[in-house]
Amino acid sequence: MRRNNRSDWQTNNWRFKLAFVLLCFLLLFLRRPMEFIAPYVWAEDGTWNIVHYVDYGFWSLFQPVQGYLILPSKIITAISLKLSFIYYPEISIYLSACFSVFCLFLIAYAPTLLRYKLFCALSVILIPSNPEVFILPLYSFWWGTLLIFLALLWNIEQKQNALRFFCIVLAGLSSPIIILCAPLFILRAFAYRHRVEIISAGLAISISAVQGYFVFTKANLTNIGLMDILRDLIAILAKFIGQYFYRDINSPADMILMCTVVPFLLWCWYRKKTELGIPFFLLICLYALAIFATVKRVPIEMIDPHTAGPRYFFYPFVLFSWTLIWLYSASIDNRTIRYIFWFLCVCTLLNSITKFHRSSESPDWRTEIEYCINNRTYHIPINLDGQLHNLWHIKLSKDQCAKLISQSILDDEDSVKKFPSEFVNFSFSDFDQSQVSTLSKLTIEDGTWSMSAKPAEVTNPYSAQMLSSWVGSDAFTGQHKLLIHTLGKVGRIAYQSGPISKNQQILVKEIASQRVILSAYLKKSDSLAILNFDAKDNQDYELIVTDSGKDWGEWSAIFIPE
Repeated sequence: MRRNNRSDWQTNNWRFKLAFVLLCFLLLFLRRPMEFIAPYVWAEDGTWNIVHYVDYGFWSLFQPVQGYLILPSKIITAISLKLSFIYYPEISIYLSACFSVFCLFLIAYAPTLLRYKLFCALSVILIPSNPEVFILPLYSFWWGTLLIFLALLWNIEQKQNALRFFCIVLAGLSSPIIILCAPLFILRAFAYRHRVEIISAGLAISISAVQGYFVFTKANLTNIGLMDILRDLIAILAKFIGQYFYRDINSPADMILMCTVVPFLLWCWYRKKTELGIPFFLLICLYALAIFATVKRVPIEMIDPHTAGPRYFFYPFVLFSWTLIWLYSASIDNRTIRYIFWFLCVCTLLNSITKFHRSSESPDWRTEIEYCINNRTYHIPINLDGQLHNLWHIKLSKDQCAKLISQSILDDEDSVKKFPSEFVNFSFSDFDQSQVSTLSKLTIEDGTWSMSAKPAEVTNPYSAQMLSSWVGSDAFTGQHKLLIHTLGKVGRIAYQSGPISKNQQILVKEIASQRVILSAYLKKSDSLAILNFDAKDNQDYELIVTDSGKDWGEWSAIFIPE
């Protein structure tokens, strides 16, 4: 009776719900603090979502990304850009955080058959993996997809069918996982034979058909076959079960945990198989399908929950957490089993702590917008992995940036001029022999570029060393670091690029403050060219030149004056 009263208090007390929401925000902040403190635009959110909005406006909601619809991410992008292009990173990050908390709130309070639903919600935030999918607007669709799991585990005795249908539609248009879940809705409809179940199954089938159209016509499908997956079964179990409890997959502890946990969980299921019933069977199917969807998309040896593609472990780890909580609730009458589950819980939390938060560094968005609005075209840097030397870019014209600002509710075109600019003016000019003596002195630090490789196209009209990204007969990816010793208030660097130039970036930092003062593309230059930038007298700078080009003919060369 006491447990029921406590459950009613948790369900109905608004103070408890508010505390839960605040706790969720706190944990999200702790997992990715820099995204709250210094928001920026990441990955396909810039290269796809913003570009789609520029081209299609609100119709961009129905433009696929990587071959499928990601409705929550698109909605957040569209709303944020409509409110403000200048403050897009802040608005989109905070909207994404609110959407994540909304999904967690539904996990905790929606009428599902999950056990200990509050702990199920918190387990999502505490999964033992790199928090790649946390907070970022791009990855909101990963959180929206969680709602399809709730809809499949719905408690029809408590009704709220409209909310369930909403979850199916939103989650179904979030990712192609709905295609794998649709048969489970059909199975549930046959098992319960209820009108609402038939409607839910029909809705899931309809939306999976929509996602299926985009997946099979737009996506790049892999050729990983069933036999490949079966051959890697041990490695799959080691990563999706062993690494849930222990980080090092090559250690004996990981293998011991995997080999003991699986039989233990099977025994727990066997003891209570009648009580667990169809809902638990559906949860196990979801877990298996989540793993299948992952290994069908990416070879198992290429991913790791902490270092490589941690987003691919999000669904399997969340569903495995819910499975453990469900089995614990069914076995709570046995003291020994309770102690074993507590031990596993401690292992999971310790594993989560090893990669609990993720830090990042980003350019300044408003500085980039200021430069875009004052130049004919500009390549705005987009964060890829949180490191300034590894950025993607989107090319926007001055008119496009101005249009995004003018169409925003909170922006106005004059506001750009009010920004306290920290961006150093720079320009490109043709090489002039008279400028040789005014070139900044460069000291070679370290990197992957070569002092000996020399494409035939490179011109070297004066005595100088040459640092080039060109290797052999093809493009080469890598970067090099140099020190710039300016000869006055203008820094001048001589360079040349290949016949193709689109992935060659230059970054200049003040050494003392490590402040980024210049981030730009090296524009195409078939002959020697000069990059000029503002400098301070007697100030040394750090120069990082990056060539991420992979196409034939993409190379860069920096000349080192003697």
